[in-house]
Amino acid sequence: MKPCLAALVLLCSIPGLAYGKCALDAALAKNLPATLEGSACPPATDPKLVALKEKVKKEKTQQDVTINMLQAMAAVEAKATDMLEAKLKKLEVKLSVLEGEIKRKKAELKVEDKTPKKQGDASKGDFPDCGGIKIMDPSMKSGQYQIKIKGNTQKTPVKCDMETMGGGWTIILGRDASQTKVVDFNQDLAAYKKGFDNPPETNFILGLDHMTKLTSQGKYQLLVEMEDFDGVKASAMYKEFKVGDEASKFKLTIGEYDEATSTAGDALFFHNGKPFSTKGKDNDGNTKVDWAVVATGGWWYHENGYAAHPTGQQLDKTKKADMEVQTINWLPWRGYEKLKTISFKVRKSDFKLVY
Repeated sequence: MKPCLAALVLLCSIPGLAYGKCALDAALAKNLPATLEGSACPPATDPKLVALKEKVKKEKTQQDVTINMLQAMAAVEAKATDMLEAKLKKLEVKLSVLEGEIKRKKAELKVEDKTPKKQGDASKGDFPDCGGIKIMDPSMKSGQYQIKIKGNTQKTPVKCDMETMGGGWTIILGRDASQTKVVDFNQDLAAYKKGFDNPPETNFILGLDHMTKLTSQGKYQLLVEMEDFDGVKASAMYKEFKVGDEASKFKLTIGEYDEATSTAGDALFFHNGKPFSTKGKDNDGNTKVDWAVVATGGWWYHENGYAAHPTGQQLDKTKKADMEVQTINWLPWRGYEKLKTISFKVRKSDFKLVY
């Protein structure tokens, strides 16, 4: 029996709603027994009938969401299993070159012990990203800066991470669920194109138009850092990150996951090659579930949902979402457990301080 049919038959047994012989629309009448035909059915505007229809619709949506997200989780677990098997196969080889690795690490430490050279005044000139500022003056600290992205007529305010792994990271998205000011990421495409709550706010997104131009200036790598509500931290490094133009629906390109420097697990493989979706712009390829609406936030959704969701609802430790898929999360690391913070940072792949 179809869900909607089951719901209508159930409705007949509700006290105060005697159906008797009901006059139903043609689409449903052919699936009902003759005893439910006639003219004693409550009108379509009957409050109980309307409420039941809404309940059935919500339960059907929840069912579709659950099925799709189970498929997404299965894909993440399969990916993790493949990576583990590959890692085990490489273990013997890694052990055989351990001595060489130790020598390489010692060499890196020697370089890090040296002081990088200042190339000029970072307060002057136009820099395409935070990396350019850091190379010019390695003493620059994390904070807000102005960069001149190629293709933009005006400078763009951005947040720079000048410490992590040598610094020079341009932060393109930041979330912190512990903040008092709540920023709504359930915005339309126009808002996501422009960006909203840009620095100095903690919860912000740089904007798709800026990301397109920024990542077209060269090859960029991506660093994702996250923290749960217990203070445990994890990160994921990708060797390439690029956002296409509006004609491509801001298609996402994600490169290889760097296992050597990552601890959070690979979630973005699930989103590679996907267009961006927002409420009013459903590009996820799923005809049953509009993920941007259900998950309440714009993102590069897969037809089965997501494996990473940094644009979820800003909920502190005590609050719950109507549906767990609406939270900020990273499935390979904490499943649907909501995260306290997450940030996306990009830097040119050939970034290098001068010593």
